[in-house]
Amino acid sequence: MEQDSLGPRAPSRLFRMLVSEYITLREIGVKPIAVTLVAPSVAGDVEFLVAANLASREGDTVTITPRGTELLKATPYSWSPVVVSFDAEGLGW
Repeated sequence: MEQDSLGPRAPSRLFRMLVSEYITLREIGVKPIAVTLVAPSVAGDVEFLVAANLASREGDTVTITPRGTELLKATPYSWSPVVVSFDAEGLGW
């Protein structure tokens, strides 16, 4: 973390994702999902999660990865109605 001249220390690198992507990751963490049964918006979330190595896709089934599980255990650095941010350095990323 770096000292911010306007306030407390802030992470030097943040990992940001849409709230919808975070919610989808939480759902996958509870139970794998079949991409053939999801809405197009969820399919887009799944694409992001797989690209970020937070989830993996085997055929039509999407499961959470160890990196995704690690992210779900972390406390978000900030949360808005649209975006969730995490301290990437704190996660070791």
